[in-house]
Amino acid sequence: MRLLALLPVRDELDELPGLLANLAPHVDGVVALDDGSLDGTGPWLAARPEVLQVIRVERGPYDEPRNHRLLVEAGLRHGADWFLSIDADERVEEAFRDRAERVIRRGGLLGIKAYAVQFCDLWDTEDRIRVDGIWGRKSAARLFRAMPAHVFDDAPLHGHKAPLQARVGGRFPAADLILYHRGMLTAQDRAARRARYERLDPGAEHQAIGYAYLTDEDGIRLEPLPRGRGWRPSAPAA
Repeated sequence: MRLLALLPVRDELDELPGLLANLAPHVDGVVALDDGSLDGTGPWLAARPEVLQVIRVERGPYDEPRNHRLLVEAGLRHGADWFLSIDADERVEEAFRDRAERVIRRGGLLGIKAYAVQFCDLWDTEDRIRVDGIWGRKSAARLFRAMPAHVFDDAPLHGHKAPLQARVGGRFPAADLILYHRGMLTAQDRAARRARYERLDPGAEHQAIGYAYLTDEDGIRLEPLPRGRGWRPSAPAA
């Protein structure tokens, strides 16, 4: 199985060494899209042996559907069998590749072509996750078969990355796989994330719950990373 990571980035040079150190052992290459970065992200990625291609687009209004479409099309040209869509501030669990291959083999018997993976938000420290309420139920369809006939979700924000035709009964089957999210690590990160989405989606048209919950700590409950299911920062890529 040839598993390629699809990575959209804009001005995320600080996160990329840690991402590639964590991700590279679990994928067969990375296809990246640099959305007009000004911090050297594009040249840094282009110099990495793990990165098969860096697609460059001019800086402008954020266009999530276009970027994802370009990444999938490029990944298909690089001979992918499956894709993992991942952001620069996310990390895979330590046994991700082995677990993903088991999931894919078993699901293949049922014709499953895409999976929702569990999202765990790191909170205040890199060895604690938030688990109360919605925080313990977050998932997204990020692992999916490479399909030339991929039907894309054109929602401008929070769209599905997996092919829409891969849903089963209107939903993507859940896989026992974890992605850790560093983008909510500090109070400053959380406030910036809320402000960004409230600017992009002021009427909460693309997320019914809105964005105030990103900074709401009422009833907060934190837990250690699941035993044997943590993430390895590894040594940052040089």
